Amino acid sequence: MNSETEKRNLIGDKDLPIVVVHGTMGKSEDWSRVVEKLSNSRSVIRPNYIERVAGRNSTNELAIKDLADEVVAAVRAEGKQRFDLVGGSLGAALATCIAGEYPEMVRSLVLVSGFNHGSDPRMSLQFKLWLHLVSTDKVAFTKLLLASGLSPRFLSGFDEPTINGIVENFIASTDWSPIEQTIRVDLSVDVREYAVRSRPRRY
Repeated sequence: MNSETEKRNLIGDKDLPIVVVHGTMGKSEDWSRVVEKLSNSRSVIRPNYIERVAGRNSTNELAIKDLADEVVAAVRAEGKQRFDLVGGSLGAALATCIAGEYPEMVRSLVLVSGFNHGSDPRMSLQFKLWLHLVSTDKVAFTKLLLASGLSPRFLSGFDEPTINGIVENFIASTDWSPIEQTIRVDLSVDVREYAVRSRPRRY
């Protein structure tokens, strides 16, 4: 630290909230175990941006910045203007966009299992497969998510009837329209410029 002012700012910032941002298929509840630990010492905000997208009537294609703005609006609705930011998967891309667009709001940035552009051949293959299965075979889509999104050890802890029940419940309880919209955002994502803009700065 170069000054007493910087020291005071850092001490004051210790009470800032942690904002956690979920991925394409996720919900804010996915962070429950993490939040349980973090909330012992910090307040945590976990915007459920897919629900906010679902409430839109617009037929325009969503962009990564649209979702980033939704997250920032949710944080501001809590009366907060500065925070530490954590994002996973698509949430990592969102967090990168937020840090690039709103640098004055983001004190620190943690990215988990993210990607920086959906045109990467491997990512594009995955997202196009998701889109195809969402519209043609939701059972296969959900099973693919379980097989690729959960650890082998965790998934192997369930028997086949339990897994089938998980699949059925997921399909019945999911609002599929915003899911498809969000997968299209995955395909169009390119946060490389935001990543350059969000590099650490000295205050």
